[in-house]
Amino acid sequence: MSTAAGGQPTPAPAGEAGSGGAAPTAQADQAAKPTANPAAVSAACKDAVEKLAKGDTKVLDTSPAEGGRRLADSAASQQALTCLAVAIDNVRLCDGLSDQAKATCIAHCQDLRELKALPKDGIKAHVIYNLCMSGEPKQEKAVCEKAREAVKTKSAAPCAAFSKPADRDLCAGIATGDPSKCSALTDPQQRDFCAAWATDDVKKCPKDSANCRQLIGTVAALQQGDSKQVGEIDPILAATKGGKQACAPLLAALEKDCREQP
Repeated sequence: MSTAAGGQPTPAPAGEAGSGGAAPTAQADQAAKPTANPAAVSAACKDAVEKLAKGDTKVLDTSPAEGGRRLADSAASQQALTCLAVAIDNVRLCDGLSDQAKATCIAHCQDLRELKALPKDGIKAHVIYNLCMSGEPKQEKAVCEKAREAVKTKSAAPCAAFSKPADRDLCAGIATGDPSKCSALTDPQQRDFCAAWATDDVKKCPKDSANCRQLIGTVAALQQGDSKQVGEIDPILAATKGGKQACAPLLAALEKDCREQP
């Protein structure tokens, strides 16, 4: 190592490392990394997904070469892992996801666990409660519980808990199944939404609301016990009744995503 006039050391020339040894370059580092064998990666992903489908969560802790973290880091992992967690009622499967995705997975599992235990007549009330809790503007939990009670009892009386007349009318129409109670609503979108839920008729949903049609169709399929139809709408929801078999499309997508990762 040489020094400048001020006595301070000067940096060694590029390529030197202290006593003259060649310093490794970024290109050399890259070249030193082994290239993944496509066949090995494919086999590892297939094996990992099969183990995961059997509830073997240890596969999430394995190395990328063994397919483990490839699953946890996959873009398709949240849906597949959530579906399995719901199907086998084990939130441990959510642990393989990032913090935010994990929290969403656990919340989804808890919600669907409640849904799984509900009698047929309680499904619609449960969905309306969730819509109330997630809507804008935010409603108090106690108020949304009154909406759920109204739908369960088919009575407009609990709807008095809502402070705004429009919310009371919306609640009353849905709870009683009487679309004429929706006519007081001045917002056309809200009026159509109310009429659709009051009659359980997807054709009455607002034209641009795919979510309305999907939810009403899902509730009807769940009430009829039609796992195939529910699966076509939402495989995760279908897992509440159909078990791990309902997760097959999501597992296939996860395996494909795992194989194709660089």
